[in-house]
Amino acid sequence: MKPTKLEEYIILLQILQTHGPIQLTEIENFVSLKRIELRKDIAFLLEQKVIEKNPSGTTIAYIVSPLGLRLVKFFRLNTIPEKQPQ
Repeated sequence: MKPTKLEEYIILLQILQTHGPIQLTEIENFVSLKRIELRKDIAFLLEQKVIEKNPSGTTIAYIVSPLGLRLVKFFRLNTIPEKQPQ
């Protein structure tokens, strides 16, 4: 069963909380979303100010903002995907 948008957002926040700051390509290793859907979700989370861009050298990495941490704590979902072997 496909997760709801809210579940997708919370999963992304949990991934960033656990593994962040990480780049978009690294996030793709944890989720089963198409790249275009992932970019839309990231853009939405940036607009809502629950994640932030963190310049990491020459690339952009994403981290959870304090508001995002509060949301993860509020929803208390234990659905953090394990990193897939490469």
